[in-house]
Amino acid sequence: MKVLKFIRKWGYDKDLIEPGSKTQLLAQNTKSIEEANELRVEIKKGDKHKCMEELGDNVVTLEMQAANLETTLEECAWLAYNKIINRDGKTIETDKGKTFVKSEDL
Repeated sequence: MKVLKFIRKWGYDKDLIEPGSKTQLLAQNTKSIEEANELRVEIKKGDKHKCMEELGDNVVTLEMQAANLETTLEECAWLAYNKIINRDGKTIETDKGKTFVKSEDL
């Protein structure tokens, strides 16, 4: 996504990216947790636009982490996809909605 290039430039401009820095990676990971919680709050409120903004904030913090790891968010997504594509398991219904459970966790 082209927007990720703009986000990464913003991260460099704001001094949030220090490639290879464990400290900066951890700082952005902490920010990701905060942003995930903010998204959860907006999901509960049910405001789609606010949910979209908070989801975007999550993408920003993930891009900062990828930059600090000296990789791209897309490369990380491909690694995750390749890990899950042939995963066995089943989707189960819980009181919190549907979730996929790996075979070894059933």
